[in-house]
Amino acid sequence: MLFSVWLPPVGVLTLSYLAATVLEPNIKAYYGVDVKWWIWVIAGIALVIFFAYQGIALSEKALIITGSIEILIMVALAISGLVSTGPGGFSWAPLNPGNFHLASNLFLGVVFSIFAFSGWESTGPMAEESKNPKRNVPIGLVGSVVILMIYFVFVTWGYLNGIGVAKVGTIPTAAAWPVATLAQRVWAGAWVFLLFALVNSAIAVSIACFNGGTRTWYGMGRSGVLPTALGKVNPKRKTPVNSIHLEVAVQVVAFVCVLIWGASNVFLTWANAITIGLILMYVLANIGVVKYYLTEGRAQFNPILHIVVPLIATAAGVVVVWKSYFSPFTSSGPVYWGLLVFFVILALTIAALIYMRVTHKEEWMAKAQLVFEQSGASH
Repeated sequence: MLFSVWLPPVGVLTLSYLAATVLEPNIKAYYGVDVKWWIWVIAGIALVIFFAYQGIALSEKALIITGSIEILIMVALAISGLVSTGPGGFSWAPLNPGNFHLASNLFLGVVFSIFAFSGWESTGPMAEESKNPKRNVPIGLVGSVVILMIYFVFVTWGYLNGIGVAKVGTIPTAAAWPVATLAQRVWAGAWVFLLFALVNSAIAVSIACFNGGTRTWYGMGRSGVLPTALGKVNPKRKTPVNSIHLEVAVQVVAFVCVLIWGASNVFLTWANAITIGLILMYVLANIGVVKYYLTEGRAQFNPILHIVVPLIATAAGVVVVWKSYFSPFTSSGPVYWGLLVFFVILALTIAALIYMRVTHKEEWMAKAQLVFEQSGASH
């Protein structure tokens, strides 16, 4: 249920937010060219859909290329910021955990950090299209988290040094996007590479989530959890065509929502709702780890890995949600609406589970397990 709300609309919502808040205003301000945000969205999502229909090999190659270009450009900008520092000079302070208390919106920042990290789970549904999935999928899952952690910490440190550690307090109220201002200062006219990197990033994440969404629906359709039509595969390109058709339809619905309520409102509401859902999903996964290694996997039980770590991770998730959404509680804005959307999704899910329990239609539970067992990613 959560994956169906989370992965499928990523393309349109991410491209819309980026185009409306960064691309259109910056290109207009610095080059005098008014390229409407929706043009970027249509062009970007058309490219993503094209790759999806062509097959996983081509789309994943495109993902690797676009993602690599983005990382190289953003790391280069971070290095430039460390070399040419802003007011306050070079500083290790951004890396000092003792400064965490200085961030007034730290927990809300953690929420969006969780949102930014989300997506590594989509390697699972693509297992059967991978070589040696029992080896490579775990490497992809853990490796992506470790690499991104190092990447995010380094580039953020570089940007803060380049913007100026003495000016950090002005970042939330800055008239222009501070990272763009940094790029313009250290790279002059070549700062446009930053915009290129952002477009690359949006397309890369759209391809990744598009593939993850379609493969999740495909696995659920093949196992019988969802309509079996979603398990249909194009005999030539080996792509789950009906799942792709459905995901294209979701992109259209998401685009209509953006046109009605605005890119920022829709994106931030959705991001908040999904992040709460992801934290709940991780908490449930932690409970599953504890239960499994105390029962079926008792022979492999490790008290640190299978009790202490899941409990700490669960406690951290609960604290983040409480501090970000309930203390203090706001009755307006994307945080509020995100919370309401999450509760609606949760209520619908619980209602569906109760209905299937009452009507004795719980065979879907066994079928759901087949989604991963049939993909070769079990254990």
